[in-house]
Formats: sequence, structure tokens, C-alpha cells
Amino acid sequence: MPARALLFSVILFVWINFVSTQDGGMNAHSRFLTLHAISQQGSFAIDPYVNETLDWSRSSKDGHVYSNKAPGGVLLAALPYLLIDRAARITDQMRASPNPGTPDYFRKTATSFFLQVLPCVLLVYALMHFLLAAQVPVAGQVFFLLAFLFGNTAALFLNSYFGHGLAVLLLMAGLLFHFRKSHFRSALFLGFAVLTDYPAAFVIILFLGCLVWTKRDQWSARSMGWFLLGGLLPGALWVWYHTHFFGSPFALPISQEGPAFEVAQASHSGLFRIFAFFPDPLVLLRLLFGTERGLLWTQPWVLVAVPALLVVWKKTSIYAPYILASVLSFLGLLYLNACFPLWQGGGSPGPRYLSLSLPLLAFFLSLSWNYFSTPTKYLLWLGLGVALVFRVLVATGSILAPPDEGLWHYYWSGIVDLRRGSERLKLVAVLVPALLLLAFYAYAKFIESKSKSSA
Repeated sequence: MPARALLFSVILFVWINFVSTQDGGMNAHSRFLTLHAISQQGSFAIDPYVNETLDWSRSSKDGHVYSNKAPGGVLLAALPYLLIDRAARITDQMRASPNPGTPDYFRKTATSFFLQVLPCVLLVYALMHFLLAAQVPVAGQVFFLLAFLFGNTAALFLNSYFGHGLAVLLLMAGLLFHFRKSHFRSALFLGFAVLTDYPAAFVIILFLGCLVWTKRDQWSARSMGWFLLGGLLPGALWVWYHTHFFGSPFALPISQEGPAFEVAQASHSGLFRIFAFFPDPLVLLRLLFGTERGLLWTQPWVLVAVPALLVVWKKTSIYAPYILASVLSFLGLLYLNACFPLWQGGGSPGPRYLSLSLPLLAFFLSLSWNYFSTPTKYLLWLGLGVALVFRVLVATGSILAPPDEGLWHYYWSGIVDLRRGSERLKLVAVLVPALLLLAFYAYAKFIESKSKSSA
């Protein structure tokens, strides 16, 4: 395993997320308001905070206002947030500061850091060990490491509580436990991924379908039993939450959203009265190539990865069904995104509704590395290079990039604007450690190669 690359990448990852903290706007605030209501009032209802966010739903069952988000992020963070809130109250009392009526900077940042950034560090170590055991070439391991930590849209949400970052961590952990044949823990993590981000159900169903289709003889009654048992807790929480607060296990919060989303609900008569049955071709093109949210400008390696994986997936006999499922997941989420009238995702540094599929593509690219031609590898590295430069730009500003402005223009304008010196300060704070770590890594590799040649 490229130990130095892993260590330096993890240090830089934690540093960037520490220096460039993100609030997350009303989307993340909706979850934080629920956590604050649980901590302060012992209730999931956010009626007192309804003017603090547009992301709410009014229950047709009891008339109270709740977050319109999937509940997994709140359920998993309830206890950590309670501890963080208690610690913050103590420091507030020591400084004679008033207790904030809503979640403040410290509470938000600490929750995202302990629920997403630090678990991501542990997960990436485990994933890299798996790739080493699978005898993936060093180049493939490093590609996954950089793409996973820096080069995809999901990575940009790991220090804000949107839900995408946490769902990706749960999904990847569930997949890793599956490969380790720990079916109970696999189902547990996959179940919480669905509770955290509803489209994860679509991804997991595709993976299970491909596995049953190609490897059904490898599923024993015992493994199926452990898998079903692992899904029991998230399944029970799903039924309890949606039934207790919205009237039915099939009543999702998005079906009872507030007036801010009435336009989206009235736009179509399709799924949940939100998604059209057929995608808008122009939206598809803009998701792929548009400057506002397009993959070409945020992570162009994905545009190389999808056809490359489709070419080689049958050659990788062990991972063939997983590779097929990862590609189908991406294409399916792309289809659904293009069927959604609010396809830009509001303020976002990229196509956030595709977030679940992007780390999966990077992971299976790494496992398929030996099967790619040299020109394909060059194109993948070139696309990842663009994504890494874009990551540095995002670190200088807010992830809440407006939906009607080109992303590169938005972030670059913030750097060159003389009135916004904080963006340039963040740029220096990110670039200097990155260049130093790169220099140390290059020097270590030089000393290592020199000692080998002299021996």
C-alpha cells in the first residue's frame, strides 16, 4: 500500500475540511434544527424554527412541522449532537454567553467533523487495505485515494450535513462489509444509508439484483438470515419514523413539503408528483457538460470511467456484477436527476444528486485498473487532475454555488475580487500545505529510489 500517499492525503483531507468549514445553508440547517429540537425540547418537531429554513414538511397526521429530509442523519447524530450541545452550553455559561436559539457554528461544525470527516478517515484506511489485499496496482490505489477524498462531488459535502457525505460513507462501509462476508454489518450500514439518503435504496437494489442474477449460488440460507437480521434495525426505524410522524411507512416527508416546493410538485404527475417519467434531454446534456453542474467541469474522470468500465466489466470475473451495478447506479441516478425539475440541487458545487454513485465508480475503477489501456489511464488521470484543481477552488468559497452561474467562474471570481480577501487566504491555507506534502512525498520517493539503486 502507498503508505506515504495515504498518510499525506489523509492529513491534507482533514486540514482542508478544518480550514474550509461549510455551513450547508438551509438544507443542512433543516437537519440541525431537528437535532436542536431533540436536544433542547425532546421533540422531532421544528415548529418554533419554521422560519429558519424552507426545507420542512407539515405532517398531514398531526399538523406539526418536521424536516423534509430523510431521518437517518438525525437518528445517527442525535446522541453525538446531544453531547456537543451540552459541552457548548458549559462553555457558553463559562463565557457568560447567551444560549443560542438555533444551532450555531460550533455545534454544526463539530457534528459534521465527528460524524463525517473522522469516520471518512477510518473508512479510507479500511478501503485501501482491501485494495492492497486485492493486489490492485499502486497507481490504481492512489487514483482511488485521490478521487475518493478530493475528486468527486460527495467529498465536497463531508464537512457539511447535507446527507450526501454521510450516506456515501454508510454505503461504502456496507459494501466493504459485504466483501468481508460480514452480512449482518453490511445490511446494517446499507439500511442506514437508505435512511440517510432515500436514493440509496435504488443503488442497493441494483447491487442486490446484479448479485442475485450472477452469484445466487453463493448465497446460503445462513448468509441471507444474517443479512435480513442486519437490516432489521434500520427497517424498524424506517417504519416507526414515517408512520409515527407522517402516517404511513410509505409516506415520505417530501410528499408533504412546504410551499417552497409546490412548483416542483405541480410540475409533473409522475413519481411522488415530482419526477417526470422521461428525462429532459437538455438537462441531461447540462448535467454531463454544462458549466453550472456538469461532470465535465467538476469531475471529468467520470465521463471516462463509465465507458471504460462498460468495456472491461466482463473481464473482471470476481467483480463483474459489482462493476455493472455501479455503472447502472450512475446511469439510473443521472436519469432520475434529469427527470427532476429542480435538477440543479439549489446551491451546490456539482451534481449532488449523483453523489452516491461517484465514489463507487472510483472504487471499481481501482479494482479494474489492470484491464485499462494506457491511453485510458492517461485520460482518467487528466480528468482527476481537473477535479483536484476544482477541489482547491471550492475550498476557497462556499459549497452553495448558485445554480445559474458557471462553477469555475463563481469560485475564481471570489478569489480575484479584491473585496473578498478571505477566499485568497483560504487558497493559500490549502495550497501551501498541499505543495509541502507533495514536496515531502517526492523527496521521500527520491531517497527511497536512491537507496535501492545504491544497494
